[in-house]
Amino acid sequence: MTTPELRKLVCETIKWCETNIGKKTKSRTLKYRVLTLGKRYTDAYGMYDPTQNTIYVFRNHAPTVKMVIKSVLHEYAEPSLVWSCSFEGGVYEASFRAASSGDGVFL
Repeated sequence: MTTPELRKLVCETIKWCETNIGKKTKSRTLKYRVLTLGKRYTDAYGMYDPTQNTIYVFRNHAPTVKMVIKSVLHEYAEPSLVWSCSFEGGVYEASFRAASSGDGVFL
């Protein structure tokens, strides 16, 4: 996947999250960056920096479309939502619930 394709995928995944889960922050626009994670750092698909309100996706550690989407969903949901996923019978299911309640959104 090229870097522009990866950026587009991250952007579309964030838009999906905002539409289906809700905005991460009401006062600031969520930003994102696609970077290469250096060898001296611990392997990670991505991370969220709350001080910059930015999701980072590391292209050299998230090699597939599925891993990019999972990374963005995970970082988007942290820490206000709890995200869980399962793969059963050929069906990928994800669910989100508020960390302080049992209410959830099933995808």
